[in-house]
Amino acid sequence: MSQNHSRDGGSTTNEQALRRMRQGKPVIIWTRSEGDWLIDARHWESNNPDDAARTPLLRLPCIATVALTPRITRRRTPACIFTSANAVRYALADARVRALVQTAATVYTHGSRTASELDAHGIPATHIDVATGSELAKRLAVLLPKDKTPIIWPSADQVAHDFTTDLEAAGIAITRIPVYSTERRLRLPGGKAPNAAQIEEMIDHLSGIVCFASPSAVEGFVQALEPEDNRLGEGLLAVTIGPTTQTAAQKFFRHVMAIDEATIGELAAAARLEFARRLQPR
Repeated sequence: MSQNHSRDGGSTTNEQALRRMRQGKPVIIWTRSEGDWLIDARHWESNNPDDAARTPLLRLPCIATVALTPRITRRRTPACIFTSANAVRYALADARVRALVQTAATVYTHGSRTASELDAHGIPATHIDVATGSELAKRLAVLLPKDKTPIIWPSADQVAHDFTTDLEAAGIAITRIPVYSTERRLRLPGGKAPNAAQIEEMIDHLSGIVCFASPSAVEGFVQALEPEDNRLGEGLLAVTIGPTTQTAAQKFFRHVMAIDEATIGELAAAARLEFARRLQPR
């Protein structure tokens, strides 16, 4: 189960983390996609070389993103919401969705990464400084126009917090447009699927903390490693963001910790803190 990777910031390489795993020592398992790691890596960077030993990070991507062909039934919208950089990329790659977005009087977003992605595509956006989907819904309920023409929300096929009901209850018409899906599959860094022996090795030796940022990542992990039927469901601590991700993890893991701040940076910080508190190598 060998992967050659250089050190990413303050985390150990995957190879170092794998050696720890085989010795029965705990690691932090990061399940976000390979593409997301280009951004996620900064949350694990450190100028202190000793942090590498303190944060043994094992990357096991459990999702991959795939473009969808969205159904477009209108030609204009009063406003548009983006809540992820992936949604921006996939939405604006579709000529029909891009044309619809360009009719919006205002484009709203939260999160600096999403705002940067919009800026890179030449789409001016109003940035709302909140951390969670529920907080965003509360702010949008005040800001968005109560128009008969629905505002649009290009998104993944599954989202961690679907706030369409919240906005509709506030009298705002909204249509969520799935522009990409997430394939639920566990891969090694680089995209290679683990073989049967590698799967068995992970089931026998994985311990520590597994991080989930979406229900899809939970599904990808579960499909490959079946924690409900082996030691992983009892032995791993699942750290999650978003209520739907928490609910998904609770079906398969006895120990689940949901964090208050629904950002990727906070997920990484919570995992490091909990690892240090419970599992720090001595």
